[in-house]
Amino acid sequence: MLIAAIWTGGCALALAAVQVTSWLRNNEWDFYPLSSVLISPHSTAYRIASSSKVDTDRIDFNSILDWLLAVPAVVPLLIAFAALIAFWKRLLKIARTPTSGTSPKS
Repeated sequence: MLIAAIWTGGCALALAAVQVTSWLRNNEWDFYPLSSVLISPHSTAYRIASSSKVDTDRIDFNSILDWLLAVPAVVPLLIAFAALIAFWKRLLKIARTPTSGTSPKS
């Protein structure tokens, strides 16, 4: 568990270091969106043509997906890192709690 947290934190630090060095070189903060990790720059997206009628009751999954893919790639890493550390601390707390002291009778 701790190894996974260290690895995730290391990946987040490496990505942040790349962003900081890019910022220092270009004087512009350019975050890497999640889509740059998940989607190839050479992939082609095809969309089916639809009518001009707007359906307000329908959820637009394409815009939700676009919004999720625009999230900086470091954000899911930091969330996973925090979850792993919290889970590890919880396991440590459980492991350190004394047992009831009564043994089952045979």
